[in-house]
Amino acid sequence: MASFTLRQEPPPVAALRAAGVPLIVGSDANPGTAPTESLPLALALAVRLYGLTVAEAILGATREAARSLGLGGVCGAVRPGLRADLAVWDLPHENAIVQPWGAPRALAVLRDGEVIAAAG
Repeated sequence: MASFTLRQEPPPVAALRAAGVPLIVGSDANPGTAPTESLPLALALAVRLYGLTVAEAILGATREAARSLGLGGVCGAVRPGLRADLAVWDLPHENAIVQPWGAPRALAVLRDGEVIAAAG
């Protein structure tokens, strides 16, 4: 997000990918360099502007982000033993996560396996 907001050169995604560097996606959510909390927007920009695949963007916002923070054994994926912090989306397929610019489509939000917000 910051390179887009600050009009900087995009990150060298192809070189990073070729070198095996994990690609991380996040909103940054700060007023100076990335004034948005929208992870779907960050995902869309990662795909449309920086050339990540949808799968790379989703993994970059979940598993790889958790690993980069040293939390890979705690969260970041849906599997037994990890915290279930996740959003349930109303989308026709997984690639659609990068399409709803600003349209809230989350059906539910779970924190540690408990529903904390639900649509309707």
